[in-house]
Amino acid sequence: MDIATAAKWMADEFLAVGISKKLGIIGFCFGGGRLIEVLSRDQGACFGVGVSFYGTRMDPSIASNVKVPVLFISGDNDPLCSVNVSKDIEKRIGHGSRVIVFQERGHGFAHRPNSPEEDRDAEQAFVLMRNWLHDVKLSLQNFIANCNICCSGNDARESDAKLRSSSTNENVAVLGSCMLPRAPLLLVTKMVTETR
Repeated sequence: MDIATAAKWMADEFLAVGISKKLGIIGFCFGGGRLIEVLSRDQGACFGVGVSFYGTRMDPSIASNVKVPVLFISGDNDPLCSVNVSKDIEKRIGHGSRVIVFQERGHGFAHRPNSPEEDRDAEQAFVLMRNWLHDVKLSLQNFIANCNICCSGNDARESDAKLRSSSTNENVAVLGSCMLPRAPLLLVTKMVTETR
């Protein structure tokens, strides 16, 4: 199963239970780069917003096909996620997209902090994500997070805990997981609902 197939499966599952609002998608590392591909193919049909944490191998040439806002979060010391590439993609997408760069942070800082300072920045990154989602009017309602696309099981559990701790609502449920082919990688999906 590839990421686009997994994304379609999730959207179909939610439609089957009567949740027809547009969904959001979050990707970390490789998943953050694939998020751009998924959104460029989707053209705003299923997904209304995206968040890319230090996305790798992002293709700027397809960014103009993305029809929804994307938040890019990365560190300026990340050899796998160029800040310049993220800014280029942000400009090509438009639609309220934004790049947030954490100074002196490397790859994976938000879900694997190596110091108390990185831990504070990780917490801030998740709070900034939540606030940005609120600002784009999703208010986290019917928000699906494709957390840890192409991350190890440990990374999935760590990011799950971070997402839960950054939410003001305890109603966060793991809906399913699947192994992606050719790699021992985990796709974890969550639905976060927050009513105002």
